[in-house]
Amino acid sequence: EGPLEADGTTSFESSSLTNGYHLLTLRVENADGQSESTSIEIGVCGWAEAENFDQALDPNEWLIVGNPSRTYRDDRGWMELTNNYQDTNGAIFNTGRSITPGNVVLRFKISTGQCSTPNTTCNSNGADGFAMSVFQLGTTEELVSLLDAAYTGGGLGYGVSGPYGDTDVQAFHIEFDTWRNVDNGSSQLHTDPTEEDHIAVTLNGDPSVHHLIADVPDLEDNYWHQMEVRVVGEAVTVLMDG
Repeated sequence: EGPLEADGTTSFESSSLTNGYHLLTLRVENADGQSESTSIEIGVCGWAEAENFDQALDPNEWLIVGNPSRTYRDDRGWMELTNNYQDTNGAIFNTGRSITPGNVVLRFKISTGQCSTPNTTCNSNGADGFAMSVFQLGTTEELVSLLDAAYTGGGLGYGVSGPYGDTDVQAFHIEFDTWRNVDNGSSQLHTDPTEEDHIAVTLNGDPSVHHLIADVPDLEDNYWHQMEVRVVGEAVTVLMDG
């Protein structure tokens, strides 16, 4: 609170705002007590880079599940999930930090295709997919057991419920899939609603129910794609390359 500057402006500074969204209101009052006000909502970001994968991973912070020759940290600065193998899956989980429900922003880059090095051009055919998953579990052992039971193929390495099993788990998944699953009774136990590369939001270990889905340009081009996931209350936004 204070008078306007000589040029009619005013400023406000604070170092006490916590991470999250805040409603700021400015009210101007003249000498006669007449006033006008306006408000703006701002977000204070608690963003920090979790990992750039240029150094060996701390086993107390990260869990790697998969064949060591196919799922590993590449010395060039990324996590290799499956290498160029068919009918396989791998997982890398940050178990050293939890995600608080509410306002969450996650950013990461993915690349898929048949090149040994991202950002290079080569044959880009196949049936590849990623899933970014958040599981609510009590221990790392529970996570390992769940991943061991998850289906590859249409299950994308996280399918444990719905047609893929009867596991009761609280989970949030975003799929980045280059293949249209068609129910074949074995490796694909559901049919996707689109034939295109797509991003989809699923829940609780069930890949068969797409709560949100959108077709996207070619994901299997071997190039890095920037993904951003925003969860604000019950609103979910997924951005690909902005």
